[in-house]
Amino acid sequence: MSSQNVNHNVWKPWSGASTGDVGDLATAGAGVEGADLKTSDWYDTSGWTDRVIGLQVGSDGTIDFDLIMHISSQGAYELNNKTCTTADYVAVSIVDALTSGLYTRYDSDDIDELKIPVRSTRFVINNDQAAVVTGTILTLEGWS
Repeated sequence: MSSQNVNHNVWKPWSGASTGDVGDLATAGAGVEGADLKTSDWYDTSGWTDRVIGLQVGSDGTIDFDLIMHISSQGAYELNNKTCTTADYVAVSIVDALTSGLYTRYDSDDIDELKIPVRSTRFVINNDQAAVVTGTILTLEGWS
């Protein structure tokens, strides 16, 4: 009888307060829809099952936050080293106009695309509110 290893994978493209690094959300400030997008790197999620997204947002004012997940059958390395177009991925709206700062989890019961195998994933956020995003926790979890 063979045993199967199960790995719990966690990716945090944005975590915590504004820090000036790749996870920095200071540029997702004074909101004009589409003008203050923040895009993560692509991440290899091939072989992941039971994916879950966790999200919490902080703001100096009213929260009005969009989160979009891009999924692709191409490799993360290739995608991170070229200018991607909509032909390279499918965009999935995770939340549109989030107004609560409470931690929320989304799984395959909420988002069908979390059920299907995906080779690479990245996230795009948009702050539609004219108040700076002071912190965000975004996680993508899965098992392989």
